[in-house]
Amino acid sequence: MEAAKIELEWPAGVVLPGESCIVTVSDRRLTLAQIGSFVSSLVLALQMPANNVAGYTKRTTSTAVVFLAYCIGNICGPHAFLAAEAPVYETGCKFIIACAAIQIVLVFALRALLIRRNKKRDAEFGLVSDMDNSEEMIEDLTDFENPRFRYAY
Repeated sequence: MEAAKIELEWPAGVVLPGESCIVTVSDRRLTLAQIGSFVSSLVLALQMPANNVAGYTKRTTSTAVVFLAYCIGNICGPHAFLAAEAPVYETGCKFIIACAAIQIVLVFALRALLIRRNKKRDAEFGLVSDMDNSEEMIEDLTDFENPRFRYAY
């Protein structure tokens, strides 16, 4: 069974050129596309712990940590948009571009880590077949405890 493929790069990859256009182009109609890319990034960020963490408590905790990071971003974000810079808000736009660039780097690093972990598990335990895995589900094993668990990336 091959690991599920979740395309994580494209939402953050849309933000960088979109935000760059908003900074340099006076036409603000691009904002809707930018908002859509932020929403898709958020959905994927909240979905990653659910797909890549096994065990109820561990999954709940990891999802809560991602949500906490989202809340911290919502607290910090408005402070980057200075009223004196209206209507372009250069500092805020640079902040968004920096966050998107960091997100892209982290996504590729996470993808490399998950690929490496899947290959290590395949080498150590063999490929996962479509055999019944209800025993692991009943035991509520974490991703580190269950040798049949494979990460989605």
